[in-house]
Amino acid sequence: MIADDNSVVHDLISAQMAILGHEVAGVESVGKKVVSTYQRLKPDLLVLDISFEDTDGLSILRELRSIHPEAKVLVLSANEQKETRAIVTALEAAFLAKPFAAVDLQAAVKKIFDQPSGNSTRASK
Repeated sequence: MIADDNSVVHDLISAQMAILGHEVAGVESVGKKVVSTYQRLKPDLLVLDISFEDTDGLSILRELRSIHPEAKVLVLSANEQKETRAIVTALEAAFLAKPFAAVDLQAAVKKIFDQPSGNSTRASK
């Protein structure tokens, strides 16, 4: 599942997921609907932008973790501050800085899916 309010990003991520043999379960562009859409779709991976007009991705990630601690999440952000990365890491999600190359996205996704179940260490770029 892709949660981002930018349709160009949706298309880029969808194309890269297809290359990796994954199907995108759905797209959510409204931040406050991400958790409910996740619960409805139950995707294997959530690719989550950190910036939305109506909320922020870190709040979404915190809420998701409280309900679905096992969720695999890749956070995308143009904000590369250490504090942001530290919060993402503490919430056991992977981080990928924007702009990113297709190969970096592919590597992050592969690393997430290569992690054994129950392992809290996630991919990080």
